[in-house]
Amino acid sequence: YDEGLDVLERTIVGALGLDYPNFTVWVLDDGKRDWLRDFCGKKNVKYVRREGNEHAKAGNINNALPLVGGPFVAIFDADFVPFRNFIFRTLGFFDNPRVGCVQTPQHFFNKDPIQLNLGIDRVWPDEQRLFFHTIMPSLDAWGCAFCCGSCVMLRHSMLMELGGFPTGSVTEDMLLTLMMVRRGYRTLYLDEHLSAGLAPESLHAF
Repeated sequence: YDEGLDVLERTIVGALGLDYPNFTVWVLDDGKRDWLRDFCGKKNVKYVRREGNEHAKAGNINNALPLVGGPFVAIFDADFVPFRNFIFRTLGFFDNPRVGCVQTPQHFFNKDPIQLNLGIDRVWPDEQRLFFHTIMPSLDAWGCAFCCGSCVMLRHSMLMELGGFPTGSVTEDMLLTLMMVRRGYRTLYLDEHLSAGLAPESLHAF
């Protein structure tokens, strides 16, 4: 929505570097930025903008889903860069037709402000490690791992069946998880470091 080229270029170029024979990179711009449209044209990636900003991220994704086609969709927030092997490591799980999503952990290439402020960046992990390395594997063992909205691979037909991401909550990813499980889809968690993101470095960024 409001990221600069210093953030977006890294993500777009990283997505273009995915190691897979057939995929398309889509940039969903809810900020209606002409410079981003032009940049996407130069990089030969698909660019989508919509008239309004209803339902924020969920609405932005839902607007693009009918355009995307393809059997699977990987979603990355604007500040997350996939590693080259992301598709190869996640796609095989969808051989089971009841798998709706494969979520991977979120790692960051910079230290978060709490770690830096307290001088504990070398001895204390960021808060996401508890969630992604303890809670999420436990949820996966119970068959109810969450879709976390980024660094995730989803079945496109399942999303269309559910009407896209739900818009009745600001945590649309968690609500989507409940909808998937209710419809009999499996949500899986693959605890492999397959992307890198930018942790907010200030209160304003957070």
